[in-house]
Amino acid sequence: MRWEFTQDLEAADADCLVYVYVTTSWCKPEDAPRDLFTWFARYQPEHYQFVGMIDIVSGRPTEYRWAEGGGALRPHSTAWLAVLQNKRLGIARPGRAPDS
Repeated sequence: MRWEFTQDLEAADADCLVYVYVTTSWCKPEDAPRDLFTWFARYQPEHYQFVGMIDIVSGRPTEYRWAEGGGALRPHSTAWLAVLQNKRLGIARPGRAPDS
């Protein structure tokens, strides 16, 4: 099923992807298969660029940050979402942060 998921993602060639890194929402055991993460680590650099970061910081307002021209984004928390843009669309343009 994971292989089919990766094939579907590649075939869809979506304009944008949202990568979720919130370990408590996935409840992933330590011995869970890592093949999906390995695939994404190979696939993402060639096809998608990070354009937005959403940091979920406990006890503080959620932070929304957007890359300037595809610049590097790093999470400030252990719970975050990344917005990725398909590289076939060209260099990322800064976007408007969502209303919170």
